[in-house]
Amino acid sequence: MAPPLSTWSVRPFALRDVTLGRGLFADKRQLMLDHGRGYDVDRLLQVFRANAGLSAKGAVAPGGWEGARPTPTRSATCSTP
Repeated sequence: MAPPLSTWSVRPFALRDVTLGRGLFADKRQLMLDHGRGYDVDRLLQVFRANAGLSAKGAVAPGGWEGARPTPTRSATCSTP
């Protein structure tokens, strides 16, 4: 049984003191890490490098959201009419 809420206290702790045990969160975290590692880094950075005047290292922009051409979403501004 847990202690009464009135006896709980909050204390700062270092991130190194936290461990992630087995479970759903750890499984999903690993799935996302594995998925992210599957991307070609040079291809993802192509647009950023081109905008900065750097070599794109022969990579082609991934297209869609990260395409080289402006899209209505990318060129939208946050203004009110």
